[in-house]
Amino acid sequence: VYIRPDLTGISFMAFDRAADAVDKGEVAARAQIDELRAFASDAATWSAFKARHHRRPAGELHVDEVRIDNSSRLSEATVGSLLNLPGNQPFEQKGISAAVMRLKSMECFGMIRERFERADGRGVLTLSTPPRPGSRGSLQVGLALLGDTQGSQEFNLIFRHQLLGLNRHAGEVQTILQLGQSMRASVEYYQPIDTALRWFVAPSVEGSRRNRQLWADGKAVSDYRMRHDQVTVAAGRVFGSWGEVRLGAYTGNESETRTMGTVSPAEGDEARGGFLARFSVDTLDHAVFPRHGTFVNLSFDQSSSTLRADTDYQRAVLTADHSFSWGPNTLQPRIMIGANLDTGVSLANSFTLGGMGRLSGLGWDELIGEDAGVAGLVYYRRMAHLDIAALQIRMFVGGTVEAGNVYDSGDPITVDSLRISSSVFVGGDTPIGPVFLGWGLSEGGRDRFYFMLGQRF
Repeated sequence: VYIRPDLTGISFMAFDRAADAVDKGEVAARAQIDELRAFASDAATWSAFKARHHRRPAGELHVDEVRIDNSSRLSEATVGSLLNLPGNQPFEQKGISAAVMRLKSMECFGMIRERFERADGRGVLTLSTPPRPGSRGSLQVGLALLGDTQGSQEFNLIFRHQLLGLNRHAGEVQTILQLGQSMRASVEYYQPIDTALRWFVAPSVEGSRRNRQLWADGKAVSDYRMRHDQVTVAAGRVFGSWGEVRLGAYTGNESETRTMGTVSPAEGDEARGGFLARFSVDTLDHAVFPRHGTFVNLSFDQSSSTLRADTDYQRAVLTADHSFSWGPNTLQPRIMIGANLDTGVSLANSFTLGGMGRLSGLGWDELIGEDAGVAGLVYYRRMAHLDIAALQIRMFVGGTVEAGNVYDSGDPITVDSLRISSSVFVGGDTPIGPVFLGWGLSEGGRDRFYFMLGQRF
């Protein structure tokens, strides 16, 4: 029986009209109900079929025992802690699926299978956790283009490699290499030290070379080449799937070399070392254009001559935003506050503002000071959404309102001292990474167009 629904006006890309297509299919099928009845079974055959395939509702099943058939590189105790499925519980598919997803997120397993059966009158749930097929490594490549229409441009090629499941407690090594105007190389060894993967140690080494401009009266007057090298030893604790705290110590070097212009500060080298504390929360549903969730990062650095620092200082930074949505609309309040708690701040330790979303309309990092703060409200509306297997494209249009400034020691922080900016933008989350085009306007009539393309790790 050939059934052809009338799908006039509904293209194969019209996912928002799926319900209309279903209705049209039902209408077309019912129009040929007489031809379809030839395929119907009689009542006796149907009753016999149902009797052969009868299953008890899941709500009536009881899990007396949970067994783990583990052949992965992780220990059975670690797998059991991640699953967190106690025995002697009613069978609940939602909870089992959530536990399996926790394992999948580790990217250390192949196809995880679950099987429920009754043995000797007891309900036994068995989960098979095979090793990840092929290599334990994961390589991602990103292109990052950042700039505006007034001459500021930066292009970088970024590689991130993760070596996963190094040992029974899911140790991993992450290596990042960035080539372009900003050079960066970093390696971090992340090692959980308990079976529940809550406590960890994370030694790391990194080095970077980047360009930085100094501005005066709305014009770039000097270019610097910034060099940063650092070794860090940290330890911490993970809180569920939402947060982390870590404490550590670091030592390294900072240097600034002027490549163009004559405006201060002068060139210099500085030995750095000290202690750090970080607390972070991340429940965002997407890294780019999130629809729901919260992000918080609170950090405190204590520079100390005990770890060969040339200057003792204290520095604190708070970054936070929250996204909530209704329909296709999202509203995101955000804030950044940075404070040097001591005077005599170097160029490397200063704070900057300027650029899209950070006082839009100004140049990238145009404002520089010992302290900084900016608050903003971001609104965007989803205009299109395509999600087919691994292909996902989301397009948005929106705008921002921002207020903030940078300050030096002793500067009064008043409402009148705040700079007001705003912007409008179109952007998307695409297979090649985030794509963004925006126009920013700052008080005094300063404005510029911004564009960003590509992944950043």
